[in-house]
Order: sequence, then C-alpha cells, then structure tokens
Amino acid sequence: SSSITGHSDAVVSVQFSPDGSQLASGSGDTTVRFWDVDTETPKFTATSHKHWVLSIAWSPNGQKLASADKNGTIYIWDPKTGNQLGNALLAHKQWVNSMAWEPFHSNTECRRLASASKDCSVRIWDTVLQKVDFTINGHLQSVTCVKWGGTGLIYTASQDRTVKVWRSDTGVLCRTLEGHAHWVNTLALSTDYAIRTAVFDPAFPNNRIELSADTNQMALKAKERYQSVRNDNERLVSGSDDFTLFLWYPERDKKCVARMTGHQQLINDVKFSPD
Repeated sequence: SSSITGHSDAVVSVQFSPDGSQLASGSGDTTVRFWDVDTETPKFTATSHKHWVLSIAWSPNGQKLASADKNGTIYIWDPKTGNQLGNALLAHKQWVNSMAWEPFHSNTECRRLASASKDCSVRIWDTVLQKVDFTINGHLQSVTCVKWGGTGLIYTASQDRTVKVWRSDTGVLCRTLEGHAHWVNTLALSTDYAIRTAVFDPAFPNNRIELSADTNQMALKAKERYQSVRNDNERLVSGSDDFTLFLWYPERDKKCVARMTGHQQLINDVKFSPD
C-alpha cells in the first residue's frame, strides 16, 4: 500500500477508471485530480469547480468523467487531457450527492448521465447536447444515491426512507421499496462492477484495450460480462441510518428479501464483491 498526496482539503470521492489505469478524486479543495495508477503520480488537475466536489463518476467506456459539487454544478472532463468538455450542466437547486452513467451495453455512446440531488430530484442528462432529458420527481427529501441498472431501470435512495425504481427511458415510477426506519444513505447493485467496467477487465492490466470501431461487438462483450453476474435478477442492497441493510430483488418485487442487522451505527456505504 502507499499514499498519494496532492489535495489540500478533504478527499470526498474517489473512483478508478473502468480499465483500472487511472484514479480520479474529488476534494473539498474544489479540484478534481487524475492520477496514474502505475506510477502513483498526478496527471491532471481540473479546476472549474468553485465548491466542494462531492461526487465523481467515470463513463463505462472510460472516455469521460463527471464531477458534481456542493452548488449543484456538474462538469464533464476528458481524462486523456484533463480538459473540460463543453459547458457546466446547470439545473439542480442544491448539491448533487450521487451520479450514474447509462451502462455501455445499453448505449455505447455513453452520453446519458443520472444525477441525484438534495433538491429531491433526479435528472437524466444528455451530456453531448448538454441538456436535461427529463427530471424524475417523487422523493420527498434529499436523494442520497442513484444506480443505473442493466435492464432499463434506475434505482434511487432517499432521506424520505424509501428506495424507488424508475424506468430509465421515461422516468415513470415502477415501484417503491419501503421498510427502513430512517434515512437510506447508500445502494449497491450486484451488477455494479460489471456495469462500471463494461468491456474492460482491470484484474488483468495487459488486457487494457482501446474501444474498437466495432461498437456492436464491444456492446455484446459488455452484455456478456453483465449477464454472467446478473444470473436471474439484479440484487440491490440498501444501507440506512437505522443501522440495517435490506436486500431486494427490485426488478420484480417491492418486498424485502432479507433484513441484515449487526451494525451499531449508521451505514454510509455498501458494496458487492465483483463476482
């Protein structure tokens, strides 16, 4: 293990690129930094934000990074140069807690991005046209987490104690998952790793590939990786201030499959293992 220094304030969010070659970090010093994982050295520093950077998200093709701040502003960056792509995405009235890109096997253009905000809304962006496709409303308090599933569904968690399931093409509510006694802070999908890494396999550095011109073939490979993990259904775990984890099959049922207890304090984050 080793330490990488550079930020001058708290590091709030970090995420590896889909191919595992870069690490991005967002900080209270208002910067986004790109790091070379092999050399553990900084590559670029992005400085457009004026407020704490609370959330970052790599596109599944690894060609874009989204970052969002405490003012509700979202920027898209080119990881190869560190340059800002287009203008700031402005619509949220309060800070952005979480973001998720549409899976590569669903759309190889990697242009749609979901953002969840304290303003109780989720916005679906077209990052190429730099506009909101549509806004998802329905939560009564801050939306703390958003996940974009592999079967055309979006999952959101909120301080209103619910998890909601939406259609990603229309924003129509499919079902509300209830049971938590306090804020729902975090979500984990069983397919998270396969969706986030798409056609790449970071476990094998020599397998870092350039996206070929045959996008159909790439999409097929990404879908095969996704299906190998998905099995019959995506599983969703929610973590809450009520000290519990709930397991759901959100594609088909609004009843909790299992309630997991043991924590003595609130749960801020939860992850599935890659397999």
